[in-house]
Amino acid sequence: MASALVNYGPLWVALYASSQQFMFYRSGVLSVSGCPNSVYYLDHAVVAVGYGYDSTYGMNYWIIKNSWSQYWGENGYIRIAKDRGNMCGVASMAYYT
Repeated sequence: MASALVNYGPLWVALYASSQQFMFYRSGVLSVSGCPNSVYYLDHAVVAVGYGYDSTYGMNYWIIKNSWSQYWGENGYIRIAKDRGNMCGVASMAYYT
């Protein structure tokens, strides 16, 4: 997914967004144990726009643009743990146009 972001730009992705941690996310890197990653649980479409590393949390993350307004999360974005077992299914369905 990282190479697709570099080569093609933003990606449409589906993920599991029904957890309390996702719905009420404010800041930081979301890393939820037990968050489903099967395609059968994916219930929300978002856009992956980048990735990075957070030294405070000591982990890589995906930068995801959500559609729930600029007042949700980090100005409408969420950072989801990368390389942690496909957190919430974020890498299960990724598409570019």
